[in-house]
Amino acid sequence: MAQYPIESGDQAAIAEGLNYLLSGPAGLGQNFQGFSAYLPAYIRPSSRQPWSLPITTTLNPSVYLSIPINNITVPTNPGQEIVLTFTTAQATAPFEYGDKVDIAGVNPNFYNDSYTVFSCTTTQVTLFTSETFTWPAYVSGGTVGRNYLDGTAMDTECNARVTVAGPTDQVFVSAQLDLSWEYDCTTATDYEVVIAITRLRGFPTDVQGSNDFLFADTVLVSEKSFAQSVTAGTGTQSLEAVFTTVLDGPNLDFGYYWYILTVEFVMPGSIRIKNATGDFDFTGTKVALGSTTMYSGITPSNVLGSGSGLTVDIGLLASAVSETYTTNNTTIDVTAGGNDYRVGDVLKILGTSLGGATPTNDMTLVVTTITGPYDTTIGRATTGLRSLTAQVIKQ
Repeated sequence: MAQYPIESGDQAAIAEGLNYLLSGPAGLGQNFQGFSAYLPAYIRPSSRQPWSLPITTTLNPSVYLSIPINNITVPTNPGQEIVLTFTTAQATAPFEYGDKVDIAGVNPNFYNDSYTVFSCTTTQVTLFTSETFTWPAYVSGGTVGRNYLDGTAMDTECNARVTVAGPTDQVFVSAQLDLSWEYDCTTATDYEVVIAITRLRGFPTDVQGSNDFLFADTVLVSEKSFAQSVTAGTGTQSLEAVFTTVLDGPNLDFGYYWYILTVEFVMPGSIRIKNATGDFDFTGTKVALGSTTMYSGITPSNVLGSGSGLTVDIGLLASAVSETYTTNNTTIDVTAGGNDYRVGDVLKILGTSLGGATPTNDMTLVVTTITGPYDTTIGRATTGLRSLTAQVIKQ
């Protein structure tokens, strides 16, 4: 803040004082950014812009999408590309370049992973990876699609970027979202829709001559959770989320910040099967065994959550006899994913099931990823009146 009187020749102080004067009452700065729209549009479930699709789009904007395939071919082996053939031709090409998709249920399971779309038609999609692989021969089965029901948030076009001058500045953020979505439910299900304001920090790119920024370090600023219940069948639901008094800061470092309104559908489901690690954060005191020991068919108990049916195989490795369970000395294989688990559920395995004692050697698991099958899936999500504004407040 420029001090009065301003010393002669202090051009920086003069400029700062003039900007403060022009900023209006209560020090509200001119660094005001935002977005607003009211015409309906689909949320584009993608990790890249644009984050909305017009109602007239020919793409499939379903939040959850699973398309059966009946063949995978490899143009060059070893290589980075694979071509998947849809079992049934689609009405329109469901994906476009840059979309992130998942392959699941393929034999051999070498193919079951996440990929980036290179091109797509109504009958096949070409995917690529960042690494070169020697691909095995396709045998049978599988689907390709997307899953934004596993705790993954979708960015919306409601966003704003502002520059913060120092730790005393605050950012006033307001937002509104009218949201409706399609659902398809086989049995009655309770789930949540979470609308949130997130903040990322900008870093100048290292590409010479570029004025672009890279954004990382996502922080949750505010969120609203809406409990939903549906019975068997299909239909639509809707909600309105309004954020009117969100103050972010103080103690923000000088920098360039990006505020984004996000949408997340949180469905109960199975815990993802991922060899050797599981999809958990896990803690506890390890039994210091002198040899690699496997403990199979363990069913954790629920500390937080109501899921059931999960079984895991635990491997305690001799290569590292640390006093804590870590990914270096512990493997967790999910042998049955169970049902009705949610991201954030807390589970426990008693130390007596791991060659030790309880509670000394208990292992605590926190669920970090879930996957289908889901009793309820979400189709197209439509936004109506929507906005986000961010304004720097000088102190």
